[in-house]
Amino acid sequence: MTYAITRLALAALALPLVPLSASCSCSLIYVQSGLTVELAPTAPLPDGTYQIVTRVDGLELVHSLTLPAVGAPSCEPGWSGCRLRAGTGDRALYVDASLERSVGIVVVAYEREDLAPSDIALEVRRDGVVLAAQAYHPRYVSDEPNGWNCGEVRRADDQLVIPVATP
Repeated sequence: MTYAITRLALAALALPLVPLSASCSCSLIYVQSGLTVELAPTAPLPDGTYQIVTRVDGLELVHSLTLPAVGAPSCEPGWSGCRLRAGTGDRALYVDASLERSVGIVVVAYEREDLAPSDIALEVRRDGVVLAAQAYHPRYVSDEPNGWNCGEVRRADDQLVIPVATP
């Protein structure tokens, strides 16, 4: 009898921990796979035409944004500003970008969420003059923001400081 109880106790310890409920509840939080770069000016950006140049896998995408913004942007809306696309199929790349006087954001990702760009170069220009440039080799972290077994994202975050001369 003691042998059977000991054996049953050892078997119970060997079982993996599983939820008591068989159902899975997923939340609806949207988190984009890919690289998210915060554009961080050191002072408010002056008026002008800005270009955010993104180079990924031999492709170059250029956002042209004007400060102050006049009217609604004339671009395809993305999750984080204006969206540009390049390529097709699983390797279709898109870049969302927005820029305000004191902050901006660039999101670089592939259409297929399990792919993530490995080498990315960003450049911010004002009226054709380079203000800031940086190459990124992101270290992506896998996460399941909507719950276990509810979809995985691979994402990385970084920052690009834009030096601004103050009068």
